Amino acid sequence: MDDTIALTPPEPCYLSKTSIRDRSQTLGRILGLSAASDLYEVVERLGGKIQRLDDMHSTDMASITVATRTTSHEPFFTITLLPSVLPAKERWSIAHELGHLFLHSQYGHIPIKANHSASDYNELVEAEATLFASHLLMPDDAVEKVMHSIGRDSVALAAHFGVPESVAWQRMQKFQQK
Repeated sequence: MDDTIALTPPEPCYLSKTSIRDRSQTLGRILGLSAASDLYEVVERLGGKIQRLDDMHSTDMASITVATRTTSHEPFFTITLLPSVLPAKERWSIAHELGHLFLHSQYGHIPIKANHSASDYNELVEAEATLFASHLLMPDDAVEKVMHSIGRDSVALAAHFGVPESVAWQRMQKFQQK
């Protein structure tokens, strides 16, 4: 990644919740995502890489750095994860960072650094990325199908989609409000 490019904190995209949902679910269909998809492979296909912080440099959140896309074979974005995270939390973190990539960087058209520090924190930016992630990993039709078979069981829903139980619970609640 070119270190001479000015990276700025992401700005809100100001899309409606419906637009974010539709973009996320469309991307999931294009990528052929399922509950069993390997997000490391997805990141690589999209032109990025995933790295882990060592314990001495760990922060309390994952991050993404996006440079301007080029035609080179070098990754144009890097998702940084914490050293030891449960698989469901890791999957969720990757999907959230992909939300920043597609919503706030416009897939490499705007160079950004979303490191979730207190000085750069923007509640709307994070809410947009979270909404994107929830629909990317748990699209409406799949949630409806799974909930039809398991009922209102957020633990089973989380296990099926490989996300934290709190995420599945929130998605289930919002889905039932439709």
